[in-house]
Amino acid sequence: MKFASAKALIGWSFQMETICLCKVQKFDDSKAPSFGALSMHDQKTQAAMVMAKVARLAYNERLVLWAYFTERAGEVMALADLMPLDLPLNIRVELVKHWLVQDVPGKAHRPKTAHHLAEQCKVSDATMCRNKRRVMVECDRLFRSALLSIEIQHLDLIEFPSVANMSRGSHMAACKAA
Repeated sequence: MKFASAKALIGWSFQMETICLCKVQKFDDSKAPSFGALSMHDQKTQAAMVMAKVARLAYNERLVLWAYFTERAGEVMALADLMPLDLPLNIRVELVKHWLVQDVPGKAHRPKTAHHLAEQCKVSDATMCRNKRRVMVECDRLFRSALLSIEIQHLDLIEFPSVANMSRGSHMAACKAA
């Protein structure tokens, strides 16, 4: 079982967490070839192991992963509360929502524009754009750090590791061979 990236692995794990396993009839117990002939129970166990690693991350990193993959209001609000800005919480929530949908084309709910947020806070557009950039950079930093932490622990499941972990993977392979 291989995933293209740590992001794909964690996203799959979040999806597997929500799947309820039930068997209605047993016609053919075939295994999915893309998952190395793992049964659904084995896949669920693998996802639980990944989620256990997510649960052991630092609070900020764990929070950014939950906010990104679930987009639940509680996690988004908690992540917005961590942002180092002197803005009301509802504005910081909207800025975090901008980060969440930045790479999702055709998203049904688009957050308020920076211009609208600037009017609401009675600040200039340039100030709001600076604040938006700070939120984007901070969320990206936390997200990247969380992905690298999970990736280094699951290099055997990731087909294309990031540049930061490529040398670690080859070092680990050399250690196993020795």
